[in-house]
Amino acid sequence: MGQLSREELVAALNELLEAERAGVRVAEETAAQLSDPGTRALMESIRRDELKWCAMLTVAIQSLGEK
Repeated sequence: MGQLSREELVAALNELLEAERAGVRVAEETAAQLSDPGTRALMESIRRDELKWCAMLTVAIQSLGEK
């Protein structure tokens, strides 16, 4: 398996970032609809995890000279 070019790597990281952002939105919307505190707390935990990965992917993309 060959290596990705810088452009391919940035594109792949941006695709992952968009998926994580979508996960944040889904978790927020789901948590807002839940009445059970335990299930809502689980959704909030998932949302925080998605946010963490958004931050990590953003740092990786920026380290490659992208905005």
